[in-house]
Amino acid sequence: MFGFDIFCRVIDYFGDAGVCWRLAQSLADPSYGHSVRLWVDNLHTLARIEPKINPRKKHQVHNHVDIKFWPTKGDNTIHFSWPNPYQVAIETFSCGLPNAFAVQMKGAHIHINLDHLSAEKWVEYAHGLSLFRHSFKEPAAYYFAPGFSQNTGGLLREKNLLKNIQQWHRQSKSQQWAQLATPLKLHRQHLKELVKEKTRIFFLFQYEHAPIQKLISYLHAQQTLTKQNMVFIFAADQVNYIHAKNFLKQNPNHSIHLVQLPYVSQKIFDKILWSCDFNFVRGEDSFLRALWAQKPFIWQPYPQAQQQHLLKLKAWLDTVKLPAAVNTFHWQWNQSYKQTIDFNALNPVISNAWKKRIKQLVHRLQYQPTLTCQIAQFAKMKTAKAL
Repeated sequence: MFGFDIFCRVIDYFGDAGVCWRLAQSLADPSYGHSVRLWVDNLHTLARIEPKINPRKKHQVHNHVDIKFWPTKGDNTIHFSWPNPYQVAIETFSCGLPNAFAVQMKGAHIHINLDHLSAEKWVEYAHGLSLFRHSFKEPAAYYFAPGFSQNTGGLLREKNLLKNIQQWHRQSKSQQWAQLATPLKLHRQHLKELVKEKTRIFFLFQYEHAPIQKLISYLHAQQTLTKQNMVFIFAADQVNYIHAKNFLKQNPNHSIHLVQLPYVSQKIFDKILWSCDFNFVRGEDSFLRALWAQKPFIWQPYPQAQQQHLLKLKAWLDTVKLPAAVNTFHWQWNQSYKQTIDFNALNPVISNAWKKRIKQLVHRLQYQPTLTCQIAQFAKMKTAKAL
């Protein structure tokens, strides 16, 4: 069995911490028997997605993971006493390894540079490649790329996840939302609307520039015609909730309900995705969790310079092969500053085909070795060669 040091810099939002926390817990699963230390430079962000974590405590253990504060600023970086490295150091998203830690690593150690998830073709060629090192005294370093094909590092998925989702979907709406009512602090009126069989439920977790008001304006007009109840559930950090609330105040006579959530654990977050009819997600962690949820979802990639994020979006759409109207919806949603948005993908016929295609992809991906398994196997193979 191996020991893993995972390093995480929280650059923006919750994705970095979210992916690293899931990976750490997965590697530390008792059935694997690995020792895992997770080094995080911002424990406050991690505590938002795992309420059991104390952001003021620099060393704590949760779910078999040894969580440690990673000092990256000021005198703390100079005087900090680093422990002996485990056999494998995982540098997530090119965050770098601390110099004082890295100099303790020898030739028998290995260094994995774990990149962001992408469906782009170049990932297959780059995955597993050796990275440059100055001498053979340094640990061997490798590029590790998560992805959707057999030639990549796979996807982050804990044991029994798909089985648990299947069991959740067998429950009625009432049963699902009754279990979520307390952790989500749902008002009685909101819960009453959520459990109605014909209510359409939308989950919104987007970056600030997302055209959420256009979505609500469109569905407001639809609701006026169909009289169908709708609930919009906003994640805790969504400033668009205020804009939506103001819009509905100015446009009364509707059956649209807005809910703003508190910060919740990843386990509860996942169950929200499993329970809603449509999920609007962002970044990497929630994107993958929306895929496993097997519900129609719109992905908003993290905006990058020179529109690089649109290349990631195109690669994903090429991989999943959704109905044409859904592809159009994705493109227009992510470039809403350029054009109006065709919401035709939300009609029942297309959304059912959309959902079916997602289920087909998940069925294929369940046979692909997970990211956790592939990292562990890769580490075993490379450390054996280094000895």
